Amino acid sequence: MGGIAGIVHFRGPAPKRETARAMSAAVAHRGPNDSGTWAEGPAILVQRRLALAEAGRRQPIAANPHTLVLDGRIYALGSLAKQLEALGVEPRTAGDADMVLSAWSVWGSDTVARLHGDFALAVWDRRDRVLHLARDPAGVKPLFYTWKDGRFAFASDVRALLLLDWVSRDVAVEEIAEYLSFRYTHAPRTLLRDIRLLPAGHVARVGATGVRLHRWWLPEYVANGVEEPSEDEARDRLELQLDRGVRRRLVSDVPVGVLLSGGSASTAITALASRRQRMHSVNVSFADAGADEAAFAGRVASLFETEHSTLRVSRDEFLDAVPRTVQGLGQPLTSPAAVLQGLIAEHARERGIRVLLSGAGVDEVLGGPAVASLVREIRAARLGGRLPGPARGLLRAALGGVGRGQALDDPEHFGLHRSVGGAHVFDQDSRVDLLRDPGHVRPGIRRLSLEPFYAEVETDPINQVLHVYQRGWLSEDPLLRSDRTSMSSGVEVRYPLLDRELVEWAASLPGSAKLKRRHGRYVGHWPLIRLVEQQVGAELAWRPKRGMPTPLNRWLRGPGEAFLWERIESVCDDPLGLFRADSVRQMARRHAAGDEDLGPRLWTLIFFDAWLRTLR
Repeated sequence: MGGIAGIVHFRGPAPKRETARAMSAAVAHRGPNDSGTWAEGPAILVQRRLALAEAGRRQPIAANPHTLVLDGRIYALGSLAKQLEALGVEPRTAGDADMVLSAWSVWGSDTVARLHGDFALAVWDRRDRVLHLARDPAGVKPLFYTWKDGRFAFASDVRALLLLDWVSRDVAVEEIAEYLSFRYTHAPRTLLRDIRLLPAGHVARVGATGVRLHRWWLPEYVANGVEEPSEDEARDRLELQLDRGVRRRLVSDVPVGVLLSGGSASTAITALASRRQRMHSVNVSFADAGADEAAFAGRVASLFETEHSTLRVSRDEFLDAVPRTVQGLGQPLTSPAAVLQGLIAEHARERGIRVLLSGAGVDEVLGGPAVASLVREIRAARLGGRLPGPARGLLRAALGGVGRGQALDDPEHFGLHRSVGGAHVFDQDSRVDLLRDPGHVRPGIRRLSLEPFYAEVETDPINQVLHVYQRGWLSEDPLLRSDRTSMSSGVEVRYPLLDRELVEWAASLPGSAKLKRRHGRYVGHWPLIRLVEQQVGAELAWRPKRGMPTPLNRWLRGPGEAFLWERIESVCDDPLGLFRADSVRQMARRHAAGDEDLGPRLWTLIFFDAWLRTLR
């Protein structure tokens, strides 16, 4: 666990050690407890360690002809050890890195298919002069790379790569439309012209001729039309899968806590974890937001006797934390939630909690509110598709007159037709108003970005949408925020609902098993709701989901308006000449006056500008 980096010169002189030392320092915030460097011939690898376990040894580690650096955590090591023992292979230690290196000596790059965990790794093969990079299926751990003129470098943080004199700090302005639409770009693209991000679930093979990417993991989704299991069967199977995911992630030499929101995912994780040990739990709320989820989190904590604490964040505390959160991420914040995640990680660390279990991923794996809201429209599209051609044409025309012409889109490709997947911040019209250069607007950028993900699977429309959310939004937004902010505080976040076997099982469920119509509405992650009902009773399982009231957009009005205008004037300074200043100021005026809620767009511009200035 920590930060990794490396350089390989396939042509020219060997890389310099002082360059590697600088790169190591640039990822030190991810691993402040120890450091290691390995250098031989054209390659230098470095690692910074966050000491959360006693097993293992200083990285990089080598066993001819391979040298490895690993960031992350490998679960189910016992199973891997048995496979190696059966082949007469004995790792030097029981640590994650030694296990992986021993496995690599047997199976090579096929090793990644045998790993269960959250990881980014690099293996240099000095015999074949080939470097392999790999990233876990969900994309919990980051891994950036750059390639130019026979020189290759990788790192856990883009700032380590920007230290290289052959890597420019130029912003990839051609990607600005994608960023404005989603709040992020999709891997391998980044907002820096010379830097790429290894996509989740991929391996990169790097040699003298260049970089080749290969997707090593893709869940096998259920075929369209397959009968769903009974509700009890789905609930019981989920309990087995989630219990295994929790059990694997409780293994730790340091105190473990739960990010307890009071929602179904964190409640189920708390219940299962508390069967095995006394748990800590933490919750975050807003000091001036009125009723929130903190009371429900407290009830769950009391029920399972966790050692519980709630962090209440004021407007001033939030705004003060924005600069250090931007600095900690090294790339634009995707959402103000990153600031809260940084504050709750600091809160946990102050209480001695070094590992946190999170319910993140539940909406993308089992279907959350965003997908549940589509079910009615998908059903309508199916019914409309059964109408005779003339009647369907008349109905489409009538719906088009009230702005709902897409309601009769082909239901089997519903998500792609609607470009569903991830946040939707600046639409095409708003980009036209905002951007100076019409060439940067890029009409159709959402479909262009999402179509490759939809093409990867053939399954029912709900599972298609969930797959696309996993491939894009999950790794590029919530997991990115969580990893960067927690690692800056020396806290590791683990995700039981993203356990690889659980995700593969969930992919085998028809979408209709995940989303059910109850009490006049469609309810997401239905097997989990049933599990929570069994764990804590119907009252907590079926309470109205209020969600955490988020005053973040309101905080840009009233007393927060001074902060808004300070940041907006910085945006309008616009060193890249991208934005129309009058359009930016008009957005700010309309939001401050309460005429329109433009908070998501304003925060997107504020965070982009804050990141841009860190590049100078």
